[in-house]
Amino acid sequence: MALIALAVLAVILPLLVFVAQNEAKWTVKQKKTTTAFQMAEAGIERGEWKLNESDSVWNQSLSSTVITGYNFDIVYKSTDSAGRVSGEYKVRLIASSIAGRVLVESMGRDVSADEIRAIEAEYSKSFIETALLSRSVADLKTNFEVHWGPVVNYGSITDVPNFDFPRKVSKSSISGRDTDPNVPNGHNYFSVWPSSPATYDYNSYQTNLGNEPTIDLEAYKTLAKNSSIPGLKKMSNGLAAADPVGSGYYTENVDISLSSGGVILLNCSTCVIYVNGDVDFKDTDSQLQVRALIVTGVFDMNYDPVPDLVAKIPVGAETEYRYGTAPAVWTSNFSATGEGGNYVVTGARVRGYVYVGGEFKNSGGGNPSIIGTLDVKGTVNVNNTRIYYDAAVSTGVLTMNQNPRRTYWREYATNEW
Repeated sequence: MALIALAVLAVILPLLVFVAQNEAKWTVKQKKTTTAFQMAEAGIERGEWKLNESDSVWNQSLSSTVITGYNFDIVYKSTDSAGRVSGEYKVRLIASSIAGRVLVESMGRDVSADEIRAIEAEYSKSFIETALLSRSVADLKTNFEVHWGPVVNYGSITDVPNFDFPRKVSKSSISGRDTDPNVPNGHNYFSVWPSSPATYDYNSYQTNLGNEPTIDLEAYKTLAKNSSIPGLKKMSNGLAAADPVGSGYYTENVDISLSSGGVILLNCSTCVIYVNGDVDFKDTDSQLQVRALIVTGVFDMNYDPVPDLVAKIPVGAETEYRYGTAPAVWTSNFSATGEGGNYVVTGARVRGYVYVGGEFKNSGGGNPSIIGTLDVKGTVNVNNTRIYYDAAVSTGVLTMNQNPRRTYWREYATNEW
């Protein structure tokens, strides 16, 4: 019996020693890995702090201009309560592949340099990085199409077309997708969107949207007063009142056509038209290519034959077509052109940032298009309308008191230091 016990012990004892030794190694490795990750997180925090320092830092990062200490050129040390170095990290600020966004890249390691962890986080200063920004109720009818950028809603989406594109994110419910605030509420809009096929095309009850962005309307009013615009027609015929005369700032309702009733084809990327009232864009084959069209009242737009316009498909546009039948839409319509390529848009009535303080509607029918970003404070109530997102337009929207916000965060693998 004693011999059997000794034999068993001879087998088990080395195993116990092996487990004990390796458990100690695993514990040390886990500690190093945790330290390295904490250092990488500290680097992200430092980079975010730097981005908030000034507009100059932000603008330099947008152009990938080297900033001393933020180009992986300085190693920052972290010490414990006893003053001993516990880990280190380094940071880089560079432009993202998406226009108007900045990447903070950080690498952290433990003091023995055995473990390295790397994180990148993307930031944006624009809160209008969307094809359609709806601040109230959005009633997106059957033939309302939004391409290349998401729909962001601060009220609720009461109707959704039978399209599986683009992504839709709302602070409240999305009819036909989710009307229950309890999870699941789709995919988190502020994380990396899943590859095709995605499980959802929406994110409802998303509290991280925060407060809706504040547009600097006074700044746009000033730009409009300094823009030279051919005299537009008032709705009751005749020349609409502009202040000053010949400027883009109108103090009454406007029909987008010349005061004579003729067609206006305006191509002025620095011009702003600001209408303190309602706008009809229905009766002539007119077209606006402007920095911004600001309408404080109702904007009613329908289709009329206008020249085709070329629009650049934004980087990241394919993300909007990953759910259900949407990948087939991307493949058949846009993949041949590809992200960054030039695509011909028909029926484009406006190219630019369009702000509507009242209702946005299409009472005359047809399939008019907008290239840029549509921002509606009132109700969206349209059919037969298309929006094509233009990232260059959205990044130029004038907002007030906006700090960089994180758009996504991810860890990535690296063995380099």
